[in-house]
Amino acid sequence: MLTTTSNSYISAVKTFDNKFVSVANDASLGSFQIVAVKVNSDLEYDSIYTQPYTYDSLCPHPIVSDTVDPSCENVYVSIDEPFKKPETTKLKIYPNPTDKNVTVGLPNYLVVNNNRGHIPTTTVYHQWASATLQVLDIKGVTIIQQEVESTQQPIHMNLSHMPAGMYLFRLVYKGSVVADCKLVVR
Repeated sequence: MLTTTSNSYISAVKTFDNKFVSVANDASLGSFQIVAVKVNSDLEYDSIYTQPYTYDSLCPHPIVSDTVDPSCENVYVSIDEPFKKPETTKLKIYPNPTDKNVTVGLPNYLVVNNNRGHIPTTTVYHQWASATLQVLDIKGVTIIQQEVESTQQPIHMNLSHMPAGMYLFRLVYKGSVVADCKLVVR
């Protein structure tokens, strides 16, 4: 099926696995948008993902997994996706338990889940400059807070001044906790 009007284009094709892919653009009101949708034979949205993902890229704005942005070249979507390799999104602290010195390994990717609104989204930041590393005691009081850069790996910390107990290390990016890990100080 192919339909055209003076300012739009719509096309739909049936795939080898009996799915339908529809592509459309709209150039009305001075904006140009392209939308691609894949549905099954019951016209239900078809995707390997359970929710839309937003990818950080070389574009000045996020790219959502179910859209294509023709105005931005060099879109970067990695094969090493964090939902396939969740260890790439974890904050690593060792040794655990510790007496005084620890090493903190920062995640390769930062994942921000947004469950507000009608459609929950997950934004994956493949590139990030800095975030805030916080250490909280068992009562939730922030003991340490410092800016860390993604290139600042690993981070070595001396915790000999801290009393024995359990602590929560967390990484905050753009106001959201993107990774956390518990540590026991003896």
